[in-house]
Amino acid sequence: MFAAKSPRPSPAILIAETVGPDARQRLSGNASRHGQVEAVFPSTAYVSLDSGLVCITLGGVDPGPISVATTANRFSNLIAAGLSIGQPVCSNSSRIFAGGKIEIDLRPSSKWSPPAWPEFPDASLIQCGISKSGQWMPSISNCSGLGKIAIEHIAPEKDDLVGRAARESILAALDYVASIGAQGNRTFNWARRLIGLGPGLTPSGDDFLGGFLIALHAIGESEESRRLWEAIGPDARASTNPLSFALLESAAKGLGSASLHAVLLAIMAGENPSSALASLSRCGHTSGWDALAGAITVLDSFAARCLSAAA
Repeated sequence: MFAAKSPRPSPAILIAETVGPDARQRLSGNASRHGQVEAVFPSTAYVSLDSGLVCITLGGVDPGPISVATTANRFSNLIAAGLSIGQPVCSNSSRIFAGGKIEIDLRPSSKWSPPAWPEFPDASLIQCGISKSGQWMPSISNCSGLGKIAIEHIAPEKDDLVGRAARESILAALDYVASIGAQGNRTFNWARRLIGLGPGLTPSGDDFLGGFLIALHAIGESEESRRLWEAIGPDARASTNPLSFALLESAAKGLGSASLHAVLLAIMAGENPSSALASLSRCGHTSGWDALAGAITVLDSFAARCLSAAA
């Protein structure tokens, strides 16, 4: 006599609320996409499809260019739901099936995209926004990563190997922005040295470069962002991991997380971005700070150049 088989548990059904522009492109069309789960955390999962990388997020997580943000309660847990690295994933234009554990309905979703940048960036307002940093970043001196070096100009400690390795490149990045539009050959070695620098899924050097590329768009230098990415993109593909590379690709198009865009828009308006900063600070261990460091490097140098030229 054979024992009855236990019924196979049904997958958890999640409803997509918003889909980022790069994620939507990778999920569009009639063809089926196939891949696997690359990384899983309680509220986010990264899946690689043959069309590119997509990030599945639960409620309360920042939307972004490669994100499929679901309406799931923020206390849900993707690991507890049974999602794990290596599980197969398939998708079409209306659904994502992940490991037999999760099914995401894409049909109700809307397209997420960040607000437009100011048409004419005001250097005085930007400088005012940056000068308020002491009010809205009191804890950055105590965090690891590149933020305290680039934003507060604090020298890295002797045991901060990542900070010490990055400091020269951060100084060169300031000069790079200051020299935009000048005649002569441009050097990109400072940026190449940052690629893959630091531990984690998104190393600090990559996060810095991502914020830097996005901020070039913010000051109206989209072509410069494209030029920089063309120079360092092949190095990034070879030297960093697929997740970090995918985020850099989006950054080169001016696309980052919603909270990073919100913080930069507040700074460019000379305002206090404290509420958006609270969300940005929760992005990874230091990813939010590192991306902001790269962005402020651009804004700071841009404002200084413009105000100096006007004096």
